[in-house]
Amino acid sequence: MYVAAHGPVSQREIADFFELDPAAVSRSLDALERAGLVATAPGRDRRSKAVTATERGLGTAHAWERVCDAEREVVLGGFTAEERELFMGLLARAYANLRAAGRGEKNLATDPASPKGGDR
Repeated sequence: MYVAAHGPVSQREIADFFELDPAAVSRSLDALERAGLVATAPGRDRRSKAVTATERGLGTAHAWERVCDAEREVVLGGFTAEERELFMGLLARAYANLRAAGRGEKNLATDPASPKGGDR
């Protein structure tokens, strides 16, 4: 989905966005290229590649997006718009907490609207 939405992109951009090891991204891209889902071309420098989604890749990405949309409606069915917004904000804070903990940081994500912040 990222390549379909943002392409052409470098392997480094993909690795940074998904917080993955660039070597793992390279291996995954090789498999996606063999499957005809992405194409690569020389990048801005001799060590990089520009990655774009092929027509087949775009079709697959659009089909995946439809599946995700349907699942999102199942998960969030019956939530008001405000509840959905709150839920997504809480998930974002939980993700920020995990990232901070992974870096060994003690200062975890806080809610600026809360008098106690994230310390609950």
